[in-house]
Amino acid sequence: MEYEYIYDATTGAVRAKFSLEHQVIGAWLEVELANDQAKLTRVLNAIEQADKSGQEQTIAGQEYAITVYRDEVVIQTNASVEDGQSTLNGMMPEHLAADGFDYDNTEQASCGLEDFRECLLTWSRFHNH
Repeated sequence: MEYEYIYDATTGAVRAKFSLEHQVIGAWLEVELANDQAKLTRVLNAIEQADKSGQEQTIAGQEYAITVYRDEVVIQTNASVEDGQSTLNGMMPEHLAADGFDYDNTEQASCGLEDFRECLLTWSRFHNH
């Protein structure tokens, strides 16, 4: 998983730039986590519990939901969780399909538990400097 955290001097915001297949993780960090230390602790505790007990946990936010499994984390838009499918209902505009655009990458992403834990800790350190 490739990512970079950037400080936007104009807005004062911290931005998360992720590779295409993990864009949702960056959006989740910016929208749902931001600099909320209580939420960070809650997610890290969910990771710890899933790692030890294998118990799946879902944390729903304003726009995104994160599900923590024993070996991976899945982040998806609330719209895709509610629909149980892509918000486009499987319909892809022809020009995007021809270009190989994968709309699901804008709705859901997953990564390994340890990679995600490191991503969170790095985000927190970057955000607090």
